[in-house]
Amino acid sequence: MAGPLLRQPHGGGVLIVGNSPPDLPLDATSPLYDLLDFPGHGTTARRRDGRFARLLRRLDDAGVRVVYLFLEHDRCNPEEVTDLHDHRALHEKVRLALEQHVQVIPALADAEGIAQKVGEALQQLSEPQLSGVACWKLPPGGSDACPPTSERER
Repeated sequence: MAGPLLRQPHGGGVLIVGNSPPDLPLDATSPLYDLLDFPGHGTTARRRDGRFARLLRRLDDAGVRVVYLFLEHDRCNPEEVTDLHDHRALHEKVRLALEQHVQVIPALADAEGIAQKVGEALQQLSEPQLSGVACWKLPPGGSDACPPTSERER
C-alpha cells in the first residue's frame, strides 16, 4: 500500500492501525525477537521476513513518515480477566518493540479512544521530518548559517 508514496514521495505519510506485530526482521538484534520469549501465544512474530524493516527503511529514505496507532484493549468479561492480563502483557512487549522501528501512538481500542488519538497520529504525519541538518541564525549583521529553503526566503 505504500508503493505509490515510494514512487512519487510528496511528503505523504502512512498510518498503520492495529496491534499485531509484524513478521520478525531478518536482523536478529531487533527487539521484536523478544516476542519469542512469550510462550503460549501464537503471533505473526513467529515468522521471519525482512519486508517490514526494509519497507520502513525505504519510506524513511523517501521522507515518508510512518505512525503506528497501536490499539490497546482494557475490557473483558469477568471470567476472562486472566486472559486479558496475559494479552496486555504481550501487547506491551509488541508496542515497546515496535517503538524501536516506528513512531507508536497508543490508543484504547474503542470508538472514543481511536477518535481521540487518530487526530494526534495525523498531526504527527503532517509534521516535516527532521533532516539532521542543524541551522541557526547569527546575530544581527551576520548571515544565516543555512541556505534559504523557499523562494520567498531567497
